[in-house]
Amino acid sequence: MMTLMEKLTRQTLFDTHDDDDVETIMSIKQHLTDLLNTKQESVPHLVDFGLPDIAEVYRGLPFAAGKLAREIQNIIEIHEPRLSRVTAKLKGFREGDGVMLLEITAYTSASNKKVKFETELTPNDLVHIA
Repeated sequence: MMTLMEKLTRQTLFDTHDDDDVETIMSIKQHLTDLLNTKQESVPHLVDFGLPDIAEVYRGLPFAAGKLAREIQNIIEIHEPRLSRVTAKLKGFREGDGVMLLEITAYTSASNKKVKFETELTPNDLVHIA
């Protein structure tokens, strides 16, 4: 079930008429946004929840980008049970601002539908998911 905020900010990005699927995907997207915008060790009872310091990753480029994609994949597999067969692929970097572009692909556990999230990681630790 969608929260009130999810219903108010819902975008019509999906080519489906099944409101349950749309609500589930929007809820997953919001949870991924929260998950990937949380720094690891900032949640005392879930030290592996969230991403490592992105600034450290940027200092280790280009070699650290592939490692970060694998970490994102593992974090999602652990903390988002509504998704299975998760992959996170580095798509490159946006010229000018250094934003790292990732594509997260997975299948919903309930309906086995493929979902894809275009993901941007900024050098200042912000993650945007579309």
